[in-house]
Amino acid sequence: MREPQRVPHPVPHQGLDHSELDDLRAARWRQSHEIDALNETILVYRRGAIALADELAELRHELAAARSLRTRTSTRDTHHEVEVTLAADEDAPEVVAIAVGEALADSAADAVDAWQTIASELVDRAALRHGISDDVMLLLRIKRSETTVGVEIIAA
Repeated sequence: MREPQRVPHPVPHQGLDHSELDDLRAARWRQSHEIDALNETILVYRRGAIALADELAELRHELAAARSLRTRTSTRDTHHEVEVTLAADEDAPEVVAIAVGEALADSAADAVDAWQTIASELVDRAALRHGISDDVMLLLRIKRSETTVGVEIIAA
């Protein structure tokens, strides 16, 4: 905080010129203090705006995280199906690659890498088509049997 300044005392009047000079000094002093007070108010509002922006970003991130990843797994005979619902954000290709890797963990490493690349590319294309947004949701569906694998990306 700033230290209070003292109000200038008027100089004894020795004519009209000194009175005008004293009035100007007093006006300058008042305006200077008013400017200082306004600057301090602006700083308070800026700090508040920054704090609100940080809180809003954190809440948006929490909302996106809550919405972004839901997994459903089902198995019928030799058919295994995994569905992952996620937000079409900048992390979607990496999340999809991880989900594909986990779903195909017992497959050959080369095949897993190929399916991860294909799924990531599909997500990139869906994101380009629909825009990168926490509002656009993607559904990754991996269908697998002993002889086949299918990967599907659906934008919702």
